[in-house]
Amino acid sequence: MAVYSINDIEQLTGIKAHTLRIWEKRYGLDFAQRSPNNVRYYLDDDLKSIMNISVLYKHGMKISHIAKMSPQEIREKVIQVTEVHQSHSLGLDALTLSLINLDQHSFDHIINLNTKQSGFHEVLEKLIFPLFDKINEMYLTGTIKPVHESFLNHILKGKLMVEIDKMRSSSNVKHPNTLIFQPFGTLEELSAMILNYYLLSSGRYPINLGNTTSPQDILDAYRLHTPDYIVGLFNLEMSEQDWNEYYTLIRGELPNTTLVLSGFLVYQKGIQTEGNVVVLPDLNTILELLKEAD
Repeated sequence: MAVYSINDIEQLTGIKAHTLRIWEKRYGLDFAQRSPNNVRYYLDDDLKSIMNISVLYKHGMKISHIAKMSPQEIREKVIQVTEVHQSHSLGLDALTLSLINLDQHSFDHIINLNTKQSGFHEVLEKLIFPLFDKINEMYLTGTIKPVHESFLNHILKGKLMVEIDKMRSSSNVKHPNTLIFQPFGTLEELSAMILNYYLLSSGRYPINLGNTTSPQDILDAYRLHTPDYIVGLFNLEMSEQDWNEYYTLIRGELPNTTLVLSGFLVYQKGIQTEGNVVVLPDLNTILELLKEAD
């Protein structure tokens, strides 16, 4: 069970601590627990209650009206307001609440509604990436646990697969010009899927070799397609022997392509941009490089 300070609640809900105190005194909306020294703290259920109120408040409801509603009425109203067009701020709050509650129906509905209204690209830029930033904050407070990350990754991978399939079906470019790989043993594959999506949307035709790619797999794909770029995402710990196998292949047997390497392991090993090897810090810089090449 996570325990939150009033400043944590402010960061997670967007409601200022000063405002929360006014709501307590003026409207009786007091969700805080009290320590023996009378210091406010909040538990998971308190956070959820305040987030529900935050959704309605940002939707334009007066706090005096919300204060008269029962918890059940507030929850029902939150469901109602997320059934219609949302601002990005409201959508982000509703997504965050759905994630905390592991509520897949609501999460799917919010993503699908916003995709229908604004397109999936806009959903990624305005909702999903800000949600990732918010998750990083929530890790610090203990709100987000591995189960929440697994839940989010599972849903987003499904959404990305649908969008990627749509673009592949309609693309006029059929010769693969970019290979994406993650070394054998990588558990997280969302980064590669997001990169795949963005490359397709920019007119490239990438092949994502997946998150269990061996050095021989890379070599076989290279010989088959001779791509302009091979992108390797190294976001896992690896033995010295395994790393040497990948890096020997990268440096010695793929001479006629640009090798783009990213991930914390690349920086841990002190790899520098040299020859046909380009080291970049994140997905944004990889995309910028590939756009400049077009």
